[in-house]
Amino acid sequence: MVNLLAVDFDFFFPNYADNPQHSHWHLYDWTYEENISEFRKNELWKARASDFLNNDLPLPKIVDNYLNFWDRFKFAADCVLYYSDSNVFSAHVDVVEDVNCVYLFDAHHDCGYNKSFGEFIQQKSVACGSWMLVYWRRGAKLKMRYPRWRVKAFESEPEPALPVDRRFDRGRKMDTVFHKVTLCRSGPWVPPWCETEFWNFLDKAPIANKICLEKSMEIRKFELDM
Repeated sequence: MVNLLAVDFDFFFPNYADNPQHSHWHLYDWTYEENISEFRKNELWKARASDFLNNDLPLPKIVDNYLNFWDRFKFAADCVLYYSDSNVFSAHVDVVEDVNCVYLFDAHHDCGYNKSFGEFIQQKSVACGSWMLVYWRRGAKLKMRYPRWRVKAFESEPEPALPVDRRFDRGRKMDTVFHKVTLCRSGPWVPPWCETEFWNFLDKAPIANKICLEKSMEIRKFELDM
């Protein structure tokens, strides 16, 4: 049994757009955009940051205990960690090989959105929101865990197009041994002012062999013109 641990860094960045009970939920109502230029991404993040600062609010940040996450898991001696910006690389051919079970820790289920099951399985390509299709087609078990801050996940997220075990993460240690790990930065969801935290998180992973699958991936710089 080859187990894959897939981690999207947005798991650690609370976004309250779907929780009207949060006092500033409307400031998190961000349009999702992935395939746009780095310049455009940077301009979007400047506008989002300004919304908080103009309301005399601090910029939102990563949860405080994020570095403790790795302590919950067991890794095989030859485990490999693959990292990228987009979670679509979790379906990279080198990652997929021999995997029988996927555990995804993510703020989004990535099992297909806004299409019928029939339409979805006929897709010839995958995206960041549908990469789990590759594993389902190969007969792997799919398990997905939401962060506890996303209290409205089951109400706000469209039903998955694929059968997946979705639950809220309970923060417990797992006995499962993982043979592969993928980590994505999730640039459209995690702001560049949290860049240091992402690289710290990658460095903290107790896995010696770390491979970047997105060759153009660089450290993001962020400065506000204010």
